[in-house]
Amino acid sequence: MTHLTHLFCVRLLLLTVLALVFGGTLGMGNCQAQSLTAGTGIYQFSGYSPLRTKPISVFYHIPSSGDPAKMPILLAFHGEDRDGNAYRQDWVAAANQHQFMVFALQFDDSFYPGGDGYNLGNVFRDGDAPSASSLQPDSIWTFAAIDPLFRDIKQRTGSLAKSYVAFGHSAGAQFLHRFVLYQPASLMRKAIAANAGWYTVPVASQTYPYGLGLSPMTSTQLTSAFAKPLLVFLGKLDTNPNSPGLRHNSQTDAQGLYRLARGRYFLNQSRAQAQQSTAVFGWSLAEVAGVGHDHTLMAINAVPYVLDAFEPIQQAPPIPPLRLSWLTEGGIQIQGLQPAETYAIQLFDPYGRTVGQFTGQAPDADAKVIPFVPRNSTLYIARITASSHADQCFKLITY
Repeated sequence: MTHLTHLFCVRLLLLTVLALVFGGTLGMGNCQAQSLTAGTGIYQFSGYSPLRTKPISVFYHIPSSGDPAKMPILLAFHGEDRDGNAYRQDWVAAANQHQFMVFALQFDDSFYPGGDGYNLGNVFRDGDAPSASSLQPDSIWTFAAIDPLFRDIKQRTGSLAKSYVAFGHSAGAQFLHRFVLYQPASLMRKAIAANAGWYTVPVASQTYPYGLGLSPMTSTQLTSAFAKPLLVFLGKLDTNPNSPGLRHNSQTDAQGLYRLARGRYFLNQSRAQAQQSTAVFGWSLAEVAGVGHDHTLMAINAVPYVLDAFEPIQQAPPIPPLRLSWLTEGGIQIQGLQPAETYAIQLFDPYGRTVGQFTGQAPDADAKVIPFVPRNSTLYIARITASSHADQCFKLITY
């Protein structure tokens, strides 16, 4: 057994034909997420296993000039209308001018219904009637899908970004400020929450969803949340108490009668709570003159805050590609693994049947040999998942 030598052209042709014939059964399309190139488009994200049956639509724009690997990443969160396309369009011009990628997420109401599924992050089955028995596992909170989605974006674009900035308006701002509270260890670098209708104020004296009472929040988590950069971003003309969709009850009206007042109340109450607990307070307030409840105008005015929050992205040393080969003395040799890198290999025959599974950790040396005795086939497909590399597939021939 060796690499392709004098029969290279003949074997390569055979591989191409067999791959076309058997590709549907081998599942090779799952080896790596479809890459995204410059331009405007949409794809479905279902790569977070606990919510894999509830895909999130991702409306994206990648500038045509510049290197996507070095571009910062902005996630945009829509309002009550669940119009991800419109939220993407808000950022296209700025993304082109300042060389960043924008991904506007859309949470379909059939998968993330009502305020419970989206605004409140699915923490309770009924957020307006929280109880210990209706508390959801944190693995299926809507909040839990955001970091995996960011990692999926990195894989599809080759981005070197280690964090992302998020902008949300109205219902999206509700989602974001609660995301900061309940996921303080996320990879989000900064949240910009614009014109939320009402807030979960971080005080234990008020019952969830208006406060933290009955909700799963430790003092350590709250301290971490206070340290996470959050900008409460308000339009000074967002003062209509009869604005469509604006919730009114005794708890929300205690925050104020309109969005501008409620945002100010939330920031002031949060600051007082942080000071009382001596926590570092990374939250701030900014107001925009001449703008009301308008996501496009708020996005335009948020551009300087977004640019200021982006991380500087440095080109990392290239990681050598993985290579697979048959050895004449028997076995499969892997090259390109990083020291201590973990890996898993699935080996398939041409009919898509699994004929071998191997897992392990790379030694300090570059090469790793895995014993394997070929069966009746001369063609095998190897799928490799490695912790420092993207998933890959290799076609291997024995003769």
